[in-house]
Amino acid sequence: MKNIDVLIVEDDDYTARLYDKLLSTIKGCTLKIVSSGEEALEALNINKFKIFILDINLGYNKLSGVDLSVEIRRMNPDAKIYVVTGFTYLFDTIDPSVAGINKVFKKPEAVLDIIDTIEKDLAI
Repeated sequence: MKNIDVLIVEDDDYTARLYDKLLSTIKGCTLKIVSSGEEALEALNINKFKIFILDINLGYNKLSGVDLSVEIRRMNPDAKIYVVTGFTYLFDTIDPSVAGINKVFKKPEAVLDIIDTIEKDLAI
């Protein structure tokens, strides 16, 4: 099994700890968690992550998960980009792939679905 670097961008401490606890159980997966889009871009300049898990809402007047997805796709065209939101209706009128997003996960069940998806990515 190959090792895959995963970058999680989540500004809520509780949710970030939940991701860390649950996703760190996946063998072959190395996690880095940051709390802002700006930190994510800094991390991307240091490491070429394969999988990105982005919260859509990263706070007001900051780089959103959608904006970050566009930038990640520009810098790393082969990445898997997954976004998490409680507002999935935002994608009723726009195709997420326009922003480079591979899949949208709905809160609160997102974490278990993400674990399943990453395990499938590792099997590729």
